[in-house]
Parts: sequence; C-alpha cells; structure tokens
Amino acid sequence: MRNGRLWLNALCLLGCTALGAARLADAQLLTTLFPEGVPGYGTEQGVTVQSRARPEFDPLGFRYGEVTVRPLLGESVGYDDNIFGGPNRRGAWQIGTHPSVLTGIDGSGGNAAAFFSADDYRYLGQPSQNRTDGAAFLGGTIPVGRDKLTLGGFWLDQHEDRTALDAIPSDRPVAFTVFNVRASYAAEFGRFAATPSIEFNRWRFDNTTIL
Repeated sequence: MRNGRLWLNALCLLGCTALGAARLADAQLLTTLFPEGVPGYGTEQGVTVQSRARPEFDPLGFRYGEVTVRPLLGESVGYDDNIFGGPNRRGAWQIGTHPSVLTGIDGSGGNAAAFFSADDYRYLGQPSQNRTDGAAFLGGTIPVGRDKLTLGGFWLDQHEDRTALDAIPSDRPVAFTVFNVRASYAAEFGRFAATPSIEFNRWRFDNTTIL
C-alpha cells in the first residue's frame, strides 16, 4: 500500500511537471511576439527582459491631464544577401517602416493603456517577400480594496519568414494571427498573497505555397 501511494505521488508530480513545462514553453513562444514595452504585460510570469515594460526609457510623449500619448516612428534600410535562406543565394535591399503609438491613463481609480504598432517591410526586386505586420493591445488594472484586478488582451497580425527556425520553405512569408485575452486577481491575506489567473490564446495560420 505504501509503495502504491509512492508511485501515485510520483505520477502526479510527473504530470504537474509536464504541464508546467508545456505552459512555460507556450509562454516563451508567445512572449517573443510581444512588442517592446507592452503595458500591463511587463511584470507577468514568463515575460522576457527584451519585451518587459521600461517606462523610465520610454519617449516623453505628450501629456494631457491623466492621459499620456507616446507616438514613435522608425525607419530602417539594409541588405539581405540570402532572403530565401537556401544554397542558391538571392539578395535584396530591405526598407522598413515602423510606426507605433502608446496611450496610457493613470488615475486614482486604476490605470489603462492601449498600444498600436505596424512594421512594414519592402524588398526591392523581390515584391513577393513584402509584408506588413501589426499589433493592437489594450489592458489595465483596477484596485479592489487592497486587491488588484488586471485585464488585458491583444491581437497580432504577423508573418513567418522561411528563414525562421523550423519554418517551412514557403514561396512567401506565411501570414498568421494571434488573439490573446487574460485576467488575473491579486488577493492579499496579511503576509501572504494569491494571484489566480486565466488566459486564452488563439493561433491561426493562412494557406501558403511551396515551389
């Protein structure tokens, strides 16, 4: 009987470890797609250092009472000597345009933020590789006595290059979308705190062609 209980405990521990590893792997994969400085996601478990919110380094922006607006526009130019990642090297000049805007409201009743961005890439001489990625985020926190309710969600419209890890050799970047909503409630009990949370992710990949 004792040995049976030991085996049961070992199986339960193994199952919990496998579920935790799967959840961590999913979180790591998803956080690689977060835009830098996404509000409301900067302190969540699994958020990378690169995507973590760093308000001290954010642009000053424009402030209107409790509302702050931080627009940003970036341009990039470069040359990729192997855009298809194959033995027959084919290169092209790349021009990138990266607009974004972060709007935040910080008041006594909580705070909220919205983030919108786009990344447009043009390949001179290789129009089939042109693409435009976008991101939209909305989130905030609401104080409930000593507790705190956090709500957030985002929509990503991205493309996967054939040069990405484990990507298929498609003729053009593969379009995919990610929809995410999450909620957590931080409850304090004296010296202890509990934060139950729930999260939903939806991935969808478009059709593509090979050769």
